[in-house]
Amino acid sequence: MNRIELIHGNIADFSFGHKFDLIIAPYHVFQAVTDNRDVESTLICSRNHLSDDGIFIINVFKPKKIMDESWCGEESLDFEVHDEINNINIIRRSCNEHIDPINQIIFRYLAYEVTYTDGRTERIVDHLEQKYYYRCQLRTIIEKTGLKIIEEYSWYDKQPYNVEGQEIIFICKTNAQS
Repeated sequence: MNRIELIHGNIADFSFGHKFDLIIAPYHVFQAVTDNRDVESTLICSRNHLSDDGIFIINVFKPKKIMDESWCGEESLDFEVHDEINNINIIRRSCNEHIDPINQIIFRYLAYEVTYTDGRTERIVDHLEQKYYYRCQLRTIIEKTGLKIIEEYSWYDKQPYNVEGQEIIFICKTNAQS
């Protein structure tokens, strides 16, 4: 029995005709929604698709300070790995190229350098726009759309929210479940 169904579509406007016990927006995926109308619509669609006892989990990175152009800079090394299955080396670098502090959007890229066994290197660049949120701001948006935050964490191991944490993770239910 298949328990996972992958669907390619618009995260801000979807309708499946049934409800789910769990809806997740992990690993900063929600931050790819940069238009404010789409932000609210995404949360409302998610709320409308929760079963009576359903849980919605959202995860965004936590800004470490006020975000401005000082947060941008040179390309930096994120990681280097050897893929033993394909026998290739992969290096990922990233760069925050520009920031729009008014709309709270970071323009960045991830660059993957793949070195093949024949010595050939390929560079693949993925340009991203990510909306960033401050904790109280995201809390307000979530609650405005009819969701209630029941737990919050600052890391994936359920570390309680604290100032030093790198993430904002909210576990939510619908207000009707309160």
